[in-house]
Amino acid sequence: MKVTFEITNAKQHALARRFCQFVIKHLRDDILAETNFRSIQTRADLLLSASWIQWNKLPQNIDAKRLCVDILKCLEYKQRKSTFTIEFSRKRLMNNSRTPLESVARYIDKGNDIVKGTYFITKVTTKYQKKIYSYWRAYCLHSQMQVVKE
Repeated sequence: MKVTFEITNAKQHALARRFCQFVIKHLRDDILAETNFRSIQTRADLLLSASWIQWNKLPQNIDAKRLCVDILKCLEYKQRKSTFTIEFSRKRLMNNSRTPLESVARYIDKGNDIVKGTYFITKVTTKYQKKIYSYWRAYCLHSQMQVVKE
């Protein structure tokens, strides 16, 4: 559920940070476009009775679309030396809960012993991971064309 790539040219790190923001935006859009909200709603309903969720106040119900949007807001990039990773932050918590949204996303995406996963995040991040360097080259070419036009 993450996308990783390496940029060895230190001069391109600023461009790579903008590229990460660009990829995050498109990841969010693609995941929302490809999501089957009925299957997410089924998993969201099961969250109400899950023992591993630390509820502050148990809600009446959980809206699947709002939950997905909240989960996707957790996407962020991290840079370690020349490696850039786009992944979910553990800092954001589920509404009315002390449980990280990243854990909820993993449960909905991968499932557990009882519930089959939906893979709504994995199928998109896998596609991006396979093509990340071609996306990077296209982004660099587009950025260079923007500089030439100005």
